[in-house]
Amino acid sequence: MHQIHESLASRIDEAFDKYEKTSRIPEYRRILLSYAEGLVLETGVGTSRNLLYYPYGTRVVGIDWSPAMIEVALTKSKPMGVTVTYRVMDVEKLNFKDNSFDTIVDTFGLEYYLTPEKALAEMRRVCKPGGKLLLLTSGVGQYDYLNFYLDFKTPYTVCKLGYFPNRRWDEIIKAQQFTIERSERKMNGTLYFYILRNDKQDVAQSKA
Repeated sequence: MHQIHESLASRIDEAFDKYEKTSRIPEYRRILLSYAEGLVLETGVGTSRNLLYYPYGTRVVGIDWSPAMIEVALTKSKPMGVTVTYRVMDVEKLNFKDNSFDTIVDTFGLEYYLTPEKALAEMRRVCKPGGKLLLLTSGVGQYDYLNFYLDFKTPYTVCKLGYFPNRRWDEIIKAQQFTIERSERKMNGTLYFYILRNDKQDVAQSKA
């Protein structure tokens, strides 16, 4: 998987630009990122396609397991009022202390993780109690014929593009026991938009 993502880094923006021009994904990114506040961790940051959508005053730490993706991200101009740093890191093994971030952002990264349940558990761990998780991802749709197609093409997309297009996010998210503040599905149900609240109990407070 790492090798696939490394090879895609130099041309992924061009491919996404063409696709997103024919969809409302840029609008969904803008709406989702408007909820980001405080210290933000963006997982699966890739080439930092969300950079222009962060609110003024946001501090962002972007991580990705692909050094080549981070190299592309570093070439992009930072908007005024937004501080961003990048680190090479695996989201399934985050090198951050518990309760480090106010907001966690992941847009179209969850499809690429080998074990998304583990990635979500790590996001939950490093997010402060009461903090937000802002997610945009693609998965199974609302129609059987569409899901049959997604299942059919999965071996190709995994081997050639490094992502899984047929995951059932409503089931996966529910199992993580987040509080769902907003959940929407777009584009025949294949695009998932989540605003989640991390209602875990702060261990330090519980012992007080």
